Amino acid sequence: MDAQGVRLAALDKIRYNMERVTDTTGGEPLRKKIFEYAERRYGTRPEYLWEKDPTSAVLRNSRNRKWYAVFMNVSRERLGSNGTGTVEVMDVKADPDLIAQMVQAEGFLPGYHMNKKFWMTVLLDGSVSEEKVLDLLDMSYSMVDTGKVRQ
Repeated sequence: MDAQGVRLAALDKIRYNMERVTDTTGGEPLRKKIFEYAERRYGTRPEYLWEKDPTSAVLRNSRNRKWYAVFMNVSRERLGSNGTGTVEVMDVKADPDLIAQMVQAEGFLPGYHMNKKFWMTVLLDGSVSEEKVLDLLDMSYSMVDTGKVRQ
């Protein structure tokens, strides 16, 4: 196997291990459930775009290529969240008025590394129900699903 093959195999192993990490409820990994849901519902699969951060992924609309979700592991300290260590997060697009309301509740923050007016961060640590996470994913998808095709 050449150097490129070794690097790709290592990245695949990291991604596999990320999908095996369980959420705080002890159930199936929430990230994996979200990715399976997105593939079933929208026919989209996660894209791993950053070599320096091989566990971060985006979901994008297949017609216009716009992102509708971003997944990252972020230090709780960087988020200004309680606790230590890192937490898995999902950034989703949302209406600014909804974001203003949601960030008042536990598990929601202004969009990390995104335009805070149009994106919010959802903690995937069990503080937000799976149902709510999937509802937000649907909302985000609908906001970017303009029907326009991007070349």
